[in-house]
Amino acid sequence: MFATVKRNFLDHLLPEIFRTPKGFALTTRDESGKLLKKPIPLTRQQTLSRLSEINTSIGKMRQIADKAQLEAKSVEPDSTASHQLARKCSIALEHCAKISEQNDFFYGSIHTSEDPFMMERKHARYASQLDEIATSLSSIVKTICND
Repeated sequence: MFATVKRNFLDHLLPEIFRTPKGFALTTRDESGKLLKKPIPLTRQQTLSRLSEINTSIGKMRQIADKAQLEAKSVEPDSTASHQLARKCSIALEHCAKISEQNDFFYGSIHTSEDPFMMERKHARYASQLDEIATSLSSIVKTICND
C-alpha cells in the first residue's frame, strides 16, 4: 500500500524525464561489450537476446567438441592428422575462453535486475557448460599429444 502511494506521489511530483528509466535491468556495457559512462536500461527481451547469443556460441562450441571427440577416436598419435586436430582443439579452447569472458562481462555489467536469480542461474549454467567443453577439448589434446 505504501509503495503504491509513494510511486503515485513521485509520479505526480517528478516529470518522466527525471525518473529512472524503466527496464528489466540496467547495464554498463553496450551490445559490443564496450564500457559505457552511464548505465542504460535493458528490456527483458534485450537481456534474453544477449543471453541467447552466449547460449548459441556455447552450442557451437559443444558441436565442435563432439566432432573433435569423434575424430580423436580415429586418429593415430604422432601423425599429421593428430597435430591438426590438436591445433583445432587449442583454437577451440581459445574461443571457449572468449565466450567465458563474454559471459562474465555480461553478468558483471547487469545492475538492479528485476530477476537477479535468473541472471545468476544463467551465468552459472553457462560457466559450467563451458567448463565441460574446455575439459573435453583439453583431454583430447592431452591424449593426442601423449602428455
